[in-house]
Amino acid sequence: MEVLSKIFKEWLALSVLSGDLDFIDYTANSKRYCKPRWTPPAQHYVDPLKEIRAYREAEQAGYMSKSQVIAQTNGGDYDDIVSEIAREQDVADSLGVTLDKDLDLEVEMGQAEGNVNITPPPSRSKKTRKKAE
Repeated sequence: MEVLSKIFKEWLALSVLSGDLDFIDYTANSKRYCKPRWTPPAQHYVDPLKEIRAYREAEQAGYMSKSQVIAQTNGGDYDDIVSEIAREQDVADSLGVTLDKDLDLEVEMGQAEGNVNITPPPSRSKKTRKKAE
């Protein structure tokens, strides 16, 4: 990341000097603008249920923030994802559609395996086809 930070600082300085970026106080307060946030590429899960549960517990215990969990799991940005979810909810609400966001996962304390109870979403009517015998 050190190399990326150096490249960013050089790019920023050149962009301000060329007039591409108009930061009036850059000369007096350049450190204010030299705080890039690098988002790593998404990592794929080995055991999704265990990993999601671990991230959820780490976030709930205060060991990680939601932004850190999102960055480590899908490489996204928290603000972008929350905005996207809000937009999706608005569209769904306007069309009368209910989106399932949380299956109400609860970790039961005191169990050796740490099993997770999953409450299924409300059943929806599905058209089924009968197999020909």
